[in-house]
Amino acid sequence: METIISSVIAAVTLLVCIINNSQQAARTRNLLDYKLERLRLQIWRSMSMNELKNNTKNWIKAVGITAMKTVAQTAIATIRIVAVISSVDWGMVVSASVLAGFLSILTSIAGLPEVKKG
Repeated sequence: METIISSVIAAVTLLVCIINNSQQAARTRNLLDYKLERLRLQIWRSMSMNELKNNTKNWIKAVGITAMKTVAQTAIATIRIVAVISSVDWGMVVSASVLAGFLSILTSIAGLPEVKKG
């Protein structure tokens, strides 16, 4: 009988812990959402429209420069590799270079070291 009572007490204790943990996780998630929203609003309020336009222009310019460098480097590398093996297939050079440029732009969404902060 003691074993059954101990098992029931352990099960109830475990259930209470699970419920409390679930509630705490929900509260923590709500607090993080609230803090992130406040931070986002502070950032937007601190930037004037001119700063926002300048930052966007600088970012687009840096993305373009980075993408063009990547396209050129890929084209040069592809031409060198293909020229050693056989004649240059320009379709392959162009498609590989365009793909590299597109991937460079996608990578730039994560952040660019070329854009000066501040």
